[in-house]
Amino acid sequence: MVTEEQDRQAEEVHIQEALSRRGYPEWTMKRVKLDTEFQKERAKKKKPKHKSVDHKTSVVIPYVEGFGGRCQGVQKVWHLHGHGALNDY
Repeated sequence: MVTEEQDRQAEEVHIQEALSRRGYPEWTMKRVKLDTEFQKERAKKKKPKHKSVDHKTSVVIPYVEGFGGRCQGVQKVWHLHGHGALNDY
C-alpha cells in the first residue's frame, strides 16, 4: 500500500503505462479513479440503518384453531413473548 503522495503518483503513472502497453484505452484509468472516489464519498455519507439491536415490533396473529401449538414452538426457539391464548397452552 502506497502511503506518500509522491509514491502514489509514481504508482499511478506506472499502472497507466502498463495498461497502455496491454492495449487498454487511456480513459479506463480515469474511469476507475472516478468510480473509486465516488464509492468512498458514498460510503462516508451512508448511515447505518439501526444503531441498536434491541429494535422490537409487535405482530398480531388472528385466531386459527390448532395454530397455537405451532406458534408456541416458534416462540420458544426465538425467545418471543406473546399475549393471550398462545401462552395458555
